[in-house]
Amino acid sequence: TTDTYRNFIAIVECGNILAASQKLMVAQPALSNQLKNLEKNMGTRLLNRGSRAVTLTAAGEIFYQKAKIIVSMEDSAKKEINDYISGLTGTLSISLPPSNPDSLMRELFDKFVEDHPKVNYNIYEVLSEDVADNVRMGLSEIGLIRSKVKNMDDFDIYPYETEYLMAVVSRNHPLAGRTVISIEDLEGYSLAVPTGCVENIQNAFKDIKKEADIRCITSIRHTAIEWASNYNYVAIVPFGKKDYQQAFLIRRMVKDLNMPIEIHTLPIVREDSGLARSSRNEYMNEAERGAAVAISKALLLAKSRYESGEKNVNVLRSGIQESIARAGGVVQYVEIASQKTLLANLSGEVDEPSVILVAAFFGKTRLIDNIAL
Repeated sequence: TTDTYRNFIAIVECGNILAASQKLMVAQPALSNQLKNLEKNMGTRLLNRGSRAVTLTAAGEIFYQKAKIIVSMEDSAKKEINDYISGLTGTLSISLPPSNPDSLMRELFDKFVEDHPKVNYNIYEVLSEDVADNVRMGLSEIGLIRSKVKNMDDFDIYPYETEYLMAVVSRNHPLAGRTVISIEDLEGYSLAVPTGCVENIQNAFKDIKKEADIRCITSIRHTAIEWASNYNYVAIVPFGKKDYQQAFLIRRMVKDLNMPIEIHTLPIVREDSGLARSSRNEYMNEAERGAAVAISKALLLAKSRYESGEKNVNVLRSGIQESIARAGGVVQYVEIASQKTLLANLSGEVDEPSVILVAAFFGKTRLIDNIAL
């Protein structure tokens, strides 16, 4: 038993059987007999017994090291089981890039924080490349990254959230007043971009065979927005129509703070199949990618039903949920909310301009989409 191993460790570390028996509060003869039986089972002598002290034999040194490992594993197992029974304790270290949407943080951590109130947190806000290094070196148990980094083959990767981009301009900017701003429209204008979005912007411009004029790179989203307000740049920050909730919150913040800027969401870019384009899509296999088209199809069908006279919220929501489930998806939420307040419709009837918001998993990949009513 592990008690025998613990007693053996005590004999070695105390230097003799008498001292160990006093520390363990076990009778010396019983401890001596236990040692004899252990050596008999091992088939060799483990300790050299002197008049005043014991020393390890070569075999005893091997057994001593292995015994410490076995005892440590038992202690660790007991702790994990007790933590599970009483609720997790300890400190969880997380590395993530700055400028994360509030909704992402809440979706990721709200339930965990609620379920495990005894856990403490170390949060490191660093660039995506440094996130990977922190996890690799053991400085963090979990890392969140916004863009791809090199040498990721040694990690387990779980795609979670898709980010789209929002253009923010001052009210006297030439692009102010437009309902939609495309990548082509941004050509020739000075851009302020958070670090985590630089690669995405550069790649978007490469797709149209142009070069992005990024004049200001910031650590956080708010600084890019301030730069656009003060110096007539275009700030490109991670939000968009696909992340309708975040776009709503940013507009409200700008209004509440009376900031002299305008917000323009970039339109949702879709694949030919109708699936909202996202870097996360590549994490799905061919079957999952084909099945995920059910999200956009379900939204279009719900919009068609609404325009044909169906106003019942539950009917529209259940239709979307059933369509996604039939395709093999796992629905996280389907909500119909007011475009004005973003409050979920609880009246039972769609009676004002609204938006359908959807989040669902296909495989391990979480996808979001929306459509206006």
